[in-house]
Amino acid sequence: MVQATASEQPAYNSGAIDFIPANIENLGAASDITLSGAFTIGIKLEADASNVTVLGSNTTANEFFKITSTTNVRFKTDGSQVDMTIDSGTLITALNLVITRNSSDLITLYLDGVAQADTETLAGTADINAIGVRATDANPYDGTISEIQIYDTESTALTANVSTYLSNI
Repeated sequence: MVQATASEQPAYNSGAIDFIPANIENLGAASDITLSGAFTIGIKLEADASNVTVLGSNTTANEFFKITSTTNVRFKTDGSQVDMTIDSGTLITALNLVITRNSSDLITLYLDGVAQADTETLAGTADINAIGVRATDANPYDGTISEIQIYDTESTALTANVSTYLSNI
């Protein structure tokens, strides 16, 4: 991921990339990462606000993973969405998030290694070509991100390994 526009480049501070939403800071790619089946996405982040996009497409509408409130996340593919509520606590803090989709399209959110009770079903292709915004430059991320891992597979072992890795950063 890169950002050629200097005014939109997030800063690297103390092991994390710091995104300032007023500048619409984001990172993008020339082509999409497309996840049409099972996947695992691990993210170590510290959001400073809600209604912010963590991952998405900055060229295709309705493709994103977003923190919508202090207790909810939204995942949207091909115009269909699911909203997931965490069991307790807040998303506006330092967290390790892992989101998985299995071969039956079941979405599970793991917060600091713990599967949350609210699971949802969502088919479709997830298109990702941006960190910190969705099409076009909407809902810019506010906070830091120090790691993102994206896999086109899902398993209990992979989820555990990603969660463990993120917790040790």
